[in-house]
Amino acid sequence: MRLIKTITAAGALLLGAAMLASCVAQTEPGSTTDITSTATTTVETAETTERTVVTGRTTYEDPDRTYKVPEHQNVKDPKITLKVSEDEFLTDKARQEIVFYAELNFMTDKVEITDEDGTVICTLYDDGRYDSDSDLTGGDGVYTGRTDIDTSAECEYTYQAVAYLNGEQIISNVRMVYVYRNITDKEWEDMQVVDDAIYKFLNSREYTSLDHQGKIDALIAFLTDLSVNGYGFRTYPLVKPGSIHLVEEANEVVFEYPCGVECYVDIEPPDYSDTTAYPD
Repeated sequence: MRLIKTITAAGALLLGAAMLASCVAQTEPGSTTDITSTATTTVETAETTERTVVTGRTTYEDPDRTYKVPEHQNVKDPKITLKVSEDEFLTDKARQEIVFYAELNFMTDKVEITDEDGTVICTLYDDGRYDSDSDLTGGDGVYTGRTDIDTSAECEYTYQAVAYLNGEQIISNVRMVYVYRNITDKEWEDMQVVDDAIYKFLNSREYTSLDHQGKIDALIAFLTDLSVNGYGFRTYPLVKPGSIHLVEEANEVVFEYPCGVECYVDIEPPDYSDTTAYPD
């Protein structure tokens, strides 16, 4: 399977994926990042066996919540903001539990989680029943529920929350969950170093002050330096040499990590002040 990661200057890692031929036959707390990858080996190593990395949250604690549950249902702009307990899994386990948190600015009886095919995966409630629903506080506008997902092979999952207000269907932002296997600890850590380096560069005054073509040239030069000199004390290639190229129609620069993970970097990302689309 080939997973594809997109890095933006807003600090969000937006992920998409396509199957590799090797996986077609077979058919991730406090982080807010989303990430993609391509596994190129099926060899199990001591570095990956029984290793699980999760980067979400096990309980919903967000002191900066914007929404409050209204006393009536005359909501002009109904919103659902969906979060997950784990965005990423690096694992050799067959199944993992995931918890969904849907924050609403309107009241409803329940919220359903659907996959990319529209199939209902689980139901969320705002009832304060932690043992059954993982919901910490009833009536606070955060609807919670849990389910377990198949992590036996590399894959991506696409989820949305759906609820109804006065007969109208309200749909949340998309949340992605990614499953990684056969990536060593060192490869995983190196990927995080690259992500951090790119994020800092995209937010630097040096980069943001450039025009569009200047940003393209600077970003390619920065990635090329990572492919030759590494970053910090990692003085070895952190980007696969020769893998960097521009996808002009998508406004992205693409590269591969040495382990085969393919990453797309937005040259000029859109406005991420929309917290509904990018709540984290």
